[in-house]
Amino acid sequence: MRPKPEQPSQPKQPTPQQQLHRSQQRMPTKQQPTRRSQHQQLPKQPTKRQPMRR
Repeated sequence: MRPKPEQPSQPKQPTPQQQLHRSQQRMPTKQQPTRRSQHQQLPKQPTKRQPMRR
């Protein structure tokens, strides 16, 4: 009785782990481009503000 519930619990663990790994991999890949876009916008904003103030 005990070994039966343990068996289904084992295969269920790797499934959620795989999903977490996939979600984690997608998160960093999406964060990289977003961070790069923010860095480019940051320097562009001050340069545009300078001429506007002038």
